[in-house]
Amino acid sequence: MSNLKLIYGNIIDKLKNQIAENEKKHEAALEKEREAAHFVVRRLEDAIKDIKEAINQHEWNQVAKYKENEDE
Repeated sequence: MSNLKLIYGNIIDKLKNQIAENEKKHEAALEKEREAAHFVVRRLEDAIKDIKEAINQHEWNQVAKYKENEDE
């Protein structure tokens, strides 16, 4: 019986170690995904800011053209 305990004990220890290792790998993968998602969000925020600035500039250009036409 003690041989079985030893064999199964070793198997259980190996499985526990594998589970712990897999959890670490999973956490590392999640962290990389989180970092990538934050990077994408920052780029999208930058793009939105640039688009808003372009819209504002376009609106000011339209106002300037309208005023030029009024002055003529």
